[in-house]
Amino acid sequence: RELVKEWKTGILFKPGDPEDLARRCLELIQNQEKRDMLCSNVRALVLAERSWDKIVNEYEEIYQAIL
Repeated sequence: RELVKEWKTGILFKPGDPEDLARRCLELIQNQEKRDMLCSNVRALVLAERSWDKIVNEYEEIYQAIL
């Protein structure tokens, strides 16, 4: 939940509710435009925030502060 913004970086479903998961999956299957938008947004997020370079730099700063 801390990483997902509804229909921007993912979709959420009720935990432990397979019917809700199925409903959300059908939403994606039936809507090409939403799928494309979601894929584009998630790819941009991963490239900007979750790349190895970005993560390593953040941890390097933490480790330097500890030392």
